[in-house]
Amino acid sequence: MRCINSYTKLTVSLIAVILVIFIFGSVNLAYESLQTSNNTQENRREETHVIEKEEMNKVIEEKVINIEEETEKMLEETNNLEQELWQIEIPSINLIAPIAQGTSQEVMYKYVGHFENTAFWKGNIGLAAHNRRLSNKLF
Repeated sequence: MRCINSYTKLTVSLIAVILVIFIFGSVNLAYESLQTSNNTQENRREETHVIEKEEMNKVIEEKVINIEEETEKMLEETNNLEQELWQIEIPSINLIAPIAQGTSQEVMYKYVGHFENTAFWKGNIGLAAHNRRLSNKLF
């Protein structure tokens, strides 16, 4: 009887150890699964943020391009107008001269040229012209 009792206690102890190992293994797997799930969700959030940033950058780039194109069109339209929108007037020397966009020789032959990289409507405006000592009436 003593022998059976010792086998029974040994069996119960082994079963208890196996159950503890199984339970700890299951808890460990569940914890790792939860961590993986959280990491996956964080990765998805990061990927979503990256995609959103890329989309925002594309939208901003498109808007900047559109603004630049509209500005160029506006400048071209002002150059193509027969009636000039700009003129410079210096009463002390009795000068009234039309202003056109650009500082090329062709522009400055007929007009006072506006430097393209300077302000257009507000602020400091860069102008250039030739001193041909021509009469104001030629403009």
